[in-house]
Amino acid sequence: MRHHDFDENATRDDYLTASVNGAMALIHSPHCQHCKAMIDPWNGIVEDIPKFKDEFTDGTSLIRLHSGAIDNICGGEEGKWLAEEFSKKVSGVPTIIIIQPGGKLGDAFNGERTKEGIVDFLKKKLRKKSAAAKATLEFKSPTKHKARGSHRAHGSHRAHGSHRAH
Repeated sequence: MRHHDFDENATRDDYLTASVNGAMALIHSPHCQHCKAMIDPWNGIVEDIPKFKDEFTDGTSLIRLHSGAIDNICGGEEGKWLAEEFSKKVSGVPTIIIIQPGGKLGDAFNGERTKEGIVDFLKKKLRKKSAAAKATLEFKSPTKHKARGSHRAHGSHRAHGSHRAH
């Protein structure tokens, strides 16, 4: 597990590289009092990263993301899908959210804003699966299913622009 601290100059490449194997992000503004209150629990989790080495894959990341970087991450044609993700999932700061491998946003944290509460959320969402759990999932359904093709919309969803939480 690694930690990345991205300021307002972070780029889409920074974001996608850090989240390639999944991540949990704290989206914050340095001027927000509620965000400042989240720094101590977040830093406590960062200090405990060595304790998590057996629970998460090496590529799992914790990301502290300045809200001003969202414009950089979501800019241009390549960032439209991210702009849509952020506008759907992030309504303000601070927000703690799971980032799925590949950059898509997952569940937002809605629990007690303590180190323990945040760690519990992290473990529920990103903990590496045991070999036994993987075997159970692989043999769950013996029936074969035909592929139905892609349900990806091609140009039918227009991004609303980047979202900058204040």
